[in-house]
Amino acid sequence: MKAIFTIETGLTIDAPSASSLGDRAAFVGLTGGFGTVKLGRHDTSFDDIRDLMVSSNVWDSGVFATTETVLGTGATATNGVGGIGDYGDRASNQIRYESPSFGGVSFGLSHGFDETAVTTDDDVTAFNIRYKAGALDVGAAYQESAQSNALGAFASTNEYTTVAAAYNFGAFRVSGGWNQAKTSTNLKANTYTIGANAPVGAWDFSLGYSTGKAKLNGTTTEKGDAFSAGVVYNMSKRTRLYGLLTNGDIENGAGVKQRQRDIYAVGVAHVF
Repeated sequence: MKAIFTIETGLTIDAPSASSLGDRAAFVGLTGGFGTVKLGRHDTSFDDIRDLMVSSNVWDSGVFATTETVLGTGATATNGVGGIGDYGDRASNQIRYESPSFGGVSFGLSHGFDETAVTTDDDVTAFNIRYKAGALDVGAAYQESAQSNALGAFASTNEYTTVAAAYNFGAFRVSGGWNQAKTSTNLKANTYTIGANAPVGAWDFSLGYSTGKAKLNGTTTEKGDAFSAGVVYNMSKRTRLYGLLTNGDIENGAGVKQRQRDIYAVGVAHVF
């Protein structure tokens, strides 16, 4: 058995600002033959499978592929088709368990406890199941984010369900999946994503596509698509240059464009 810990802090290189130590991850834990237990701030168990869904899309960021994260409403970039907030990949005050592999099958459970007297995000519960065998990686996950009002009474619950898979053909890799976001007001958004990644010598080319539709009581309220493309040049084992772009738009049920978003990025990544 081993003791483990992680402290991970985000830093925006081109626009530095004040940040809290461990704002991305801060946990301690134990790992051994029984699996791994982590306590603190960490990705939810749901996030593992959502990451798998876009693992062969552009570069290493889901924001360049999924309709939920590509097209935001107003200043909230994490709201997508239907205006439903995305799942939230991290939870504080969390207990998380990751099982060992049983013939390629593993599972995970996580629960983040709320510590505020009034709301924004209350308890976050998630679980996943995954199967890995050779070039195949497939999984399913569920997450529930409950919210209450200032008096502590139930107000709403967002539920997220995803099924994802990835396969390495050798010459290229593909990944994709289905994701559903559902509110307690009977608004549902279904999104389908696919991506491909092909290395050619020192180059790495990627393409991604996502389409989504939101319905309220069976009636379409919004629909959208997003496309992404990117190229990475590996200068060495630790340094790479990259260029990326994404274009997406969302229409209302009548087909009238409501919003559009374009993302462009160029940069250098170095692993120390």
